[in-house]
Amino acid sequence: MWQVRNTRRDIAPLLLGFLLLSGCSTSPSQSSSPPANSATMSATHVTLEQPIHLSKPDGTDLLADAGGYHVEFAGDQQLRLIPDQSNSSPLIMAALKTESDVDVPFPVAQVVLGEEDADIRHVILVLPGKTAWDAVGSLSGIRSRGSTVAVTLSGAQVQRAVATKIAAKERVSDPMGLRFPSLDTPPPQGWVRRPYLAQDIGANYNGEVWIIGIGDVGAGNFNIWHWNKNKSDWDPIDGGGVRIAVDPSGLPWVVNAQGQVWQRTKTGWIQHPGQLAKDIGIGADGSVWIIGTNPVGTAGDFGVWRWNGSGWGPIDGGAVRITVDPSGFPWVVNSKGEISRRGITGWQKQPGLAKDIAVGGSFGPFPWIIGANPVGGGDFGIWCMGIGCTSGATPTDWTPVNGGGLQITVGQFSYTPWVVNSKGQIFTRCQVGLTC
Repeated sequence: MWQVRNTRRDIAPLLLGFLLLSGCSTSPSQSSSPPANSATMSATHVTLEQPIHLSKPDGTDLLADAGGYHVEFAGDQQLRLIPDQSNSSPLIMAALKTESDVDVPFPVAQVVLGEEDADIRHVILVLPGKTAWDAVGSLSGIRSRGSTVAVTLSGAQVQRAVATKIAAKERVSDPMGLRFPSLDTPPPQGWVRRPYLAQDIGANYNGEVWIIGIGDVGAGNFNIWHWNKNKSDWDPIDGGGVRIAVDPSGLPWVVNAQGQVWQRTKTGWIQHPGQLAKDIGIGADGSVWIIGTNPVGTAGDFGVWRWNGSGWGPIDGGAVRITVDPSGFPWVVNSKGEISRRGITGWQKQPGLAKDIAVGGSFGPFPWIIGANPVGGGDFGIWCMGIGCTSGATPTDWTPVNGGGLQITVGQFSYTPWVVNSKGQIFTRCQVGLTC
């Protein structure tokens, strides 16, 4: 997570990976092809899709126009923005010294959004030796209280950014970071590592698996990939988003950074307007549910909505994460980590606490969760419920499974979860005697 320096107040986690900034809406129909321009393949290259007001070393206003730039260290408390356009002069901006939780093999530049204030932007240059410089700016030119506080980039965020840069710099299609050993983590016993890196993952009961990758396609959205079982690798699909679920036909529904809900069909993408979303889940019966953007109940929770075939209908309750069981009923996790299951008579609270939840298979339900118990490296424990999900499991309580992660989905069988950990690495669990 990002941490505030020289203050007691924490800044909430910001967007993962390398972000291109934009104030306009983007549909998943955008191309997710890697950049072809050699200028954009530098690890220190950033793109501003809106002008940003920064500060000169003397404290006066410095306006950086929209466009591409290389970021360089220009001396103590200064960064240099070099425009892609050769006829434009470099810009020198004031920067605050901060640090990275992990080392990098080469300088890496990023532009990230302010989480507490959407007007704020951070232009950050991470240097080898765990040193970083943060130039704090805004879209409006107005600085809010606390906006000049530098932030620290976490290990997971640096690693994802570095993997993205390695992919662009070396034109590789599989940025696993194997050339940068600290990016690679051996799989826990019983798990298999899959290529590439992800931010979210979804699967259906037929074993069709899709991910939101780490390749930036603009406006805060990231590329979409489909697992190809025949070649044990990912196929890129046009479009972008931040959350993903898979319907019974094996095609994804995506929530993008603007909260729009899009459905993939055989002919392309279809938007389902009427309600913006933060998360989405789909059952084996085809039921589609979302967590909306309308605050409800306890601070931090948002409304629950169901797709009725032509629009979104509100359901009582609130949460932050959602999945759907084979019967079409949602399971949710609220902002406190509490787990609830929807039934015929309403919501039924379940035991335990969770960060994420998934229910898979065509029968059951057999739920899996990312629990609230830290297991190291920014990951949390994995738990399942239901006889057969793992050795010693019961139908009424959670049983721990080795490993850890942040995001989880369940594939063809109730005992085949796929997990994304805090580094973005993808793992799937193998049942004894089965090929996975």
